Amino acid sequence: MESFECPNCMVGRCQLQKQTFVCLYGKQLFCAPNTEIYVCDMCEYQELPHRVLSLYDNLLKPSHDVSTVLSAKSGDKKTNFKKSPRVG
Repeated sequence: MESFECPNCMVGRCQLQKQTFVCLYGKQLFCAPNTEIYVCDMCEYQELPHRVLSLYDNLLKPSHDVSTVLSAKSGDKKTNFKKSPRVG
């Protein structure tokens, strides 16, 4: 089984396990069950393998640039809304 020295405690060994991965991504909670994670047997430090990190990064990355969409919409004609009289 693949393992490496823990970069956090420098004593334990990080070994690959399957666990539920939970983290904050911006202001959203991201939860991925049955994810391969390296976990230290001494301090419980966790690190994602590069292939898993790349996969999640691609899944969570916005598909388009928000600033481009906003600037394109700001050039549109603005609709003038009029306040309607209250009924009743």
